[in-house]
Amino acid sequence: MVTVRAKEPAKGTWDLPGGFVDPGESAEEALRREIKEELSLDVISMTYFCSVPNVYQYKQIVYSTVDLAYLCSVEDASRAKALDDVHSVLLKRPSEITPEEFGLQSIKRIVSRYIETLAPLS
Repeated sequence: MVTVRAKEPAKGTWDLPGGFVDPGESAEEALRREIKEELSLDVISMTYFCSVPNVYQYKQIVYSTVDLAYLCSVEDASRAKALDDVHSVLLKRPSEITPEEFGLQSIKRIVSRYIETLAPLS
């Protein structure tokens, strides 16, 4: 599932649903909360995929962050609703996804890694 960003940075580009971990919250709790807030879906299962270093600028301050990526299952992805920071939801097959459509560099790297895992072994 791919989303389209409703806000800057990179407004209008493709993204993956997600967000920041709140104080006192685990990464897994944040993932469940963000999917609910952005798509109105409940996560059934999740598996850690990878992490990518990132920087995030907010009000003239640049923060060093780490993006954590998980592969998730939801009960019915077709019921996703674009909420919060999401302009729209795109249900795409992996073959229809290209990293160039994503506006954030760290997300491009995550998507590229994911696509590499799908390539047949030679």
